[in-house]
Amino acid sequence: MAEYRSTEVAFVRRRFDWGSIWGGVFCFIAIWTVFGALGLAIFATVTQPAASKFDMGLGIGIYAIVLTVVAMFIAGSATGRLAGVSTRLDGFYHGLVLYGLVLVCAFVLASLGGGLSAAATNAATGGAAAENAANAAQNAVNNAAGTLGSYPTPYIMNLLTTLGWGGFISLFLAFVAAVAGAASAVAPRVVEGEIREIRPAA
Repeated sequence: MAEYRSTEVAFVRRRFDWGSIWGGVFCFIAIWTVFGALGLAIFATVTQPAASKFDMGLGIGIYAIVLTVVAMFIAGSATGRLAGVSTRLDGFYHGLVLYGLVLVCAFVLASLGGGLSAAATNAATGGAAAENAANAAQNAVNNAAGTLGSYPTPYIMNLLTTLGWGGFISLFLAFVAAVAGAASAVAPRVVEGEIREIRPAA
């Protein structure tokens, strides 16, 4: 009598799979860029000219938060699948590193984009833009100082509280999505199949 045993072998890693983490970062950037442009086009098309800037800004903000959460979950799931994590704890750590790397990349890209834009404008205008920018910055500081002096302290505190809690909630939801996505991609454990008898052919 011949016997066979079917198994599902889990792929176990002892270290971080940086290739998978970078793959998750690129996955997040791709999803966010494509659907972010789609959302901006939709809002620009649907919004009425008489609509207030507050309503449009609120809608874009909510859409950006939802898109970030969904894209981060998909990126975390892709990272966990590619890394072949065997436990939810490994998935948690991969998602945590993915989340931090996405934040660093976003900050670096925003800084580089702003620097390149300012350098290109300065080169095109022969330095006049830099002087105008300096004057505009000084005027903004003066206006901000006047605004802080004209508005009561509770107004400023409420504004800072709203911005602070809104930023914290959006970042926290993105963190949860990245960790949950990576933890949900746990590879199957070793499962022993039942032994069956195979009779020889007649």
